[in-house]
Amino acid sequence: MKKGPFFILWIIFLTSSLSATLLLFYLDPESNFPVAFTAMGTAAFLSIASFFSMAFYAFKKIYYRGEIHPGVFYASIRQGILFSLVAIGLVSFHSLGLLTLRTGGLLVFIALLIELMLESVSSS
Repeated sequence: MKKGPFFILWIIFLTSSLSATLLLFYLDPESNFPVAFTAMGTAAFLSIASFFSMAFYAFKKIYYRGEIHPGVFYASIRQGILFSLVAIGLVSFHSLGLLTLRTGGLLVFIALLIELMLESVSSS
């Protein structure tokens, strides 16, 4: 597989990380909270998802010894998105004071079951 999709993920990671940093320093959330929350959440989601998609793809490329087909790349993107949703959910639970060992473990367990279901559906 060519380096094009990996390069696109790298560009998404850089731009979303830069926009999240700029939003953090220059946006006043007290003047318009819904816009600030939505913009920061979207930038953080894209940044985390693209970073972990690249990390999972690099790990799989090493694991499969360079023999990668598009399905593996798409699975890496799916796993990165799912991992970022779990991470944002854990941070949200923590900020609301709802995070305990059971709720965090349940969130991770549900994400694992969703990934197993999606993997079995895509392989058949």
